[in-house]
Amino acid sequence: MSEPWLRDKEGAWIPSPQNSGVHNITVNELLIPNVKVRDKEKIKSLFPMHITNRILEIPLFDMVKEDKLYWVDSVHGQYSVRSGQVVGSVNQEDWTNLWKIHAPPKAKHLLWRICRGCNYSIQAIQSAGLEHIILSRIQQFCSVQAVIHDICSVEDNDTAGTFAMLVWVLWNNRNNSVWNSSKEPGRSLGFKTRQLWNDWHAMQQVQQNARQITQMQQHITWQKPPHNWYKCNVDAGFHKNVNKTSTGWCLRDHRGVFVAAGTNWFEGNCVIVEGESIALLEALKEIAERGISNVIFETDSKSVVDAIHNIKSGSSDFSSLICHVKHVLLSNPNFVVKFIKRQANMVAHTLARVAISWSSRCIFETLPLCITTLLSNEMI
Repeated sequence: MSEPWLRDKEGAWIPSPQNSGVHNITVNELLIPNVKVRDKEKIKSLFPMHITNRILEIPLFDMVKEDKLYWVDSVHGQYSVRSGQVVGSVNQEDWTNLWKIHAPPKAKHLLWRICRGCNYSIQAIQSAGLEHIILSRIQQFCSVQAVIHDICSVEDNDTAGTFAMLVWVLWNNRNNSVWNSSKEPGRSLGFKTRQLWNDWHAMQQVQQNARQITQMQQHITWQKPPHNWYKCNVDAGFHKNVNKTSTGWCLRDHRGVFVAAGTNWFEGNCVIVEGESIALLEALKEIAERGISNVIFETDSKSVVDAIHNIKSGSSDFSSLICHVKHVLLSNPNFVVKFIKRQANMVAHTLARVAISWSSRCIFETLPLCITTLLSNEMI
């Protein structure tokens, strides 16, 4: 247990603080003998509650036979500098709140550069008289970085965005002063800040409305497969409050008539791409065992579909799952996997959501009541 073995965000592995009494215990000793199931009572007796919960959240995949250390790879199975930066940034600052504020990218990028220690930017802001805007926070925090993080975390996105724009305007004014010998008075900079942010925000609203109109015009529905083909829709459900991940699939013929469906759930909180991969893999195996060919499998996870076509030989659990998917596809050349948007995948989505209401694995040879209306509407 001296190696990283607990999952952090997005599946990265991190070390766990150990009590002296459990330092030499192996992870295998936390499983019920000869069964790939965690010994909950033993875990609860050895670890504090927050560590116990983290352990129980880790899903156990049947297809993963051997534990090993690896860098977090991308959906293409490749190690990237970005993934190395993520691993190296555990327990450091979280930039999520900064990137969520409502401001132009150039303004958010400037704040990020300031927080990362660009001293010339900090000096420019201080010399421009920004202190009175953040005076109360200056009294609470000891660095400009902490002040910016607090504004982005506490204030609403519009207020924080206006602040980011003000910083950018001051910085731009400083550059004009240095390089062009042109400097605007502070009062006009305040009006300029508000005008620039309002213009940017108005444009965002126009673009958002245009996207919504386009989406409404492009009403997406489930489509029947070609003659003599079947279509199987798959999806995954994520139930963090009960520490479960679920899957669902539904097979229909070329007339749109129900053939079969299935659901499953298991303990552990999967990363989204892992859950979606498992949902696809379970459907592929079930349909293959039934001896059915000419099947189009549809998933609303574009990352999974892209990985099937592009992934190299990675070491992560996701890469392992994709390799199993590709193996099934290789053995069944008349199986095709395609991406479909959520609006056309609601039958499988519904099955995955309700799966935890039933026993861990269910196969339906008759139409389940929960999808009867959806399926009927899609046949119209």
